[in-house]
Amino acid sequence: MHDITAIVLTTGEKTTQKAIDSIHRQTVVPEEIIIVRNVSPFHKAINYGASRVNTKYFVQVDSDMILDDNCLECLLMCMDEKTGVSIGYLQDEIAGVINGVRMVRTECFNNNYYRNLPNTENRFLMDTLNDGWRIRYALYYNNSNNGIRYPHTVGYHKPKYTPLYTYSRYFFNGFKLGLRKEIAYLKLWIYNIFGGDHDYSIIAKAAFSNGLFSTIKTDKDILTPDLYRTRTKDYEFLCDFVSECNNYNHKEIEIASVFSETPDQIFGYFYELGMKIRKNWSVNSLNYFLGLLNQIGDESKWLAKIALCRGIFVKSNIDEQIKKDFELISRFS
Repeated sequence: MHDITAIVLTTGEKTTQKAIDSIHRQTVVPEEIIIVRNVSPFHKAINYGASRVNTKYFVQVDSDMILDDNCLECLLMCMDEKTGVSIGYLQDEIAGVINGVRMVRTECFNNNYYRNLPNTENRFLMDTLNDGWRIRYALYYNNSNNGIRYPHTVGYHKPKYTPLYTYSRYFFNGFKLGLRKEIAYLKLWIYNIFGGDHDYSIIAKAAFSNGLFSTIKTDKDILTPDLYRTRTKDYEFLCDFVSECNNYNHKEIEIASVFSETPDQIFGYFYELGMKIRKNWSVNSLNYFLGLLNQIGDESKWLAKIALCRGIFVKSNIDEQIKKDFELISRFS
């Protein structure tokens, strides 16, 4: 046994037992497993579990995580005397590689609990850094055939993806990034999400882009099971949109030359193109242009992708809305 407690957070997901089984298979066996059932929102659940920890470290395991057998071993190797949190990446069917499982020094939690904020996990990390601790990532890289170095993963994120869950999850991820306004992290999410070919990838791309510009007014943690069950008007529209296969004469539109323009012009062009695609109800055209953008080498293509996907949700006040949304995205740094 090692001086580690595994905290499993569940609201009754069918994958919960698989998550627990993966903990039992660890090469580094935790001293205790605490299962937190049906507590929400998120900050209350993790605070409840962490307050009952008696070991030096604890690891947060969500019910949709399946850990590799050496996951805790990899995270523990990162926990030197100056490290407060170690983080491992997980494989995800839609996002590819995500920032997933965390081992926390219990002393850090005793000084800083998870706050009632939309970005509560990020705030906890910032508080930990401000206290003088380090955050370390289990960054062992795998080389791919295309020359890109992908971080080694320590498990899988295996939720039951449905259209509603996909929309809600990626809308919320976009919303949280809109609050953080960190350009490097935004580009990483866009790179991962927009490169996938999962059946629901187009829903994830559109939802993420829409969430970035969300007008939700809250300073509270809203991560509850209901978040993934609410059918919004935008979700209903997107479901109808992706089910249509209308033709739109998109192949006569040339986009490469647009990237010689200024960022606001690039954003506005693809935003309006998204609106035209909406008008013609052509998800084929949306996929077509996103495919072309993946082939373009210009660094501004991330801006074009989110503008294109955001545009399909907008029907009126074109110039005013484009200006407002571009001002928001310009605040990222």
